[in-house]
Amino acid sequence: MKVIQRILVLFVSVLGASTSVFADGTPITLQNATATYSQMSIPPGLWSASNTIDGNESGSFTSWAICENECPTSTENTAAQTIVWETQDDLRLNPGSQITFRLYHRDGIPVGGHNLGRFSLAYTNDDRSLFADGENIGGDVLANWVAIDPESFSSSGGEAFTKLPDLSLLVSGGSNNYPVYEVTALLSPVAPITGFKLEALEHPSLPFEGPGRQVVNGNFHLSEFVVVTSVITTIIDIKPSNEKNPVNPRSKGKLRVAILTTENFDASTVYAKSVRFGPGAAKPVRHKLDDVDYDGDLDLVFKFKTRKTNIVCGDTEATLTGETIDGQSTIGTDTIKTVGCKPEQPAIVDANVPVKVAKKGNLFDSDLATSWNNNGDMATAWFEVVLDSPSQIEHLRLAPQTNKAYTFNVYVDGVLLGQYMTSSTASVAFQSFELPAGTVGTVVRVESVSHNWFRVHEVELLSN
Repeated sequence: MKVIQRILVLFVSVLGASTSVFADGTPITLQNATATYSQMSIPPGLWSASNTIDGNESGSFTSWAICENECPTSTENTAAQTIVWETQDDLRLNPGSQITFRLYHRDGIPVGGHNLGRFSLAYTNDDRSLFADGENIGGDVLANWVAIDPESFSSSGGEAFTKLPDLSLLVSGGSNNYPVYEVTALLSPVAPITGFKLEALEHPSLPFEGPGRQVVNGNFHLSEFVVVTSVITTIIDIKPSNEKNPVNPRSKGKLRVAILTTENFDASTVYAKSVRFGPGAAKPVRHKLDDVDYDGDLDLVFKFKTRKTNIVCGDTEATLTGETIDGQSTIGTDTIKTVGCKPEQPAIVDANVPVKVAKKGNLFDSDLATSWNNNGDMATAWFEVVLDSPSQIEHLRLAPQTNKAYTFNVYVDGVLLGQYMTSSTASVAFQSFELPAGTVGTVVRVESVSHNWFRVHEVELLSN
């Protein structure tokens, strides 16, 4: 059995990572908090970005703050700042999935009133190695961020929110005293989410223009940042009992995929008609309950027409989505290994030669008994293979004349790639010539070099 994703159901608090549990969703574990600036004085080092994911929603010195210059009162020493987090695991969401953000302002030092006045949220699909270096000052927060459009927003302190044209939220009114903000949004990411961003922004309506609402200096204390999704992450097993999960995309057969029952999830609660699998969102052709992992409970097993899944050669994973009987979204992913994926011959449109020949089509008729040749003409012979569209080409394969060693040049879209020579063989057989890595083009020209007889039985181009 392969475990790809597990449902998180317990409270976890570890150094550098934080997870909180709420009754209405699955928590997302965050890590590697990184900020453009963190308040590093009074006392030093206690207001770091990592405080936002340490599992402490309230307490003393448990927040990220941004006041500069030893944070004097009655003066402006705050500015717009950014904090980002990585998701510990790839967050896969069904289109239109609801996600909830909870922003805690419950640090009691020195006084209340330290809550955000204006902020925006975003997510990224970038590789985690490209952002979030864990620094508190001047941290790497650059990524391809997608702005999150808040669907609803509220505060435990009764604060009011105004959504501005840039999708940021401006806060006003309320108790301004240790509130918890809750923001929900509907997301449809095209790839797994790898990180979140919060921008603390200034506004003329805020004390000292913010970005916080602390009346003496515009600061804030963000004690915890929690992300909760309504999507249940399930454990799925593609081709149960086969660890390698081989999938032949060209198969005309059916593919078995199981949703596994675990201690925390009953697979029988999934509404079978809601299930879709693979890039093609294939519908199941049948399903049944069966104990495929032999652990004593029943799993939900589906069969899909392989070609309907739209899995293609080179894919390394596949995802199954659905809903429970009571309407809660589910998603699960497992690894696969595609098989039966020999490079296919690109579509050949035509070939041209400079001399009279009987049948230029003999180059592509898959018959080694027939050939194309330059009829003994001393002129340099050549032919061109024209593809339907630009393609990546890895190898040129020729079946030359028996007992002949031909020297020839290869051009792609008019650019000389190199000079090659066929080997003299006892029988007609294909010989393969590797082209430079990254060769992409539409017109491949093979041109003989100073041969009074140039005969080729077959030609093939091989690509990924």
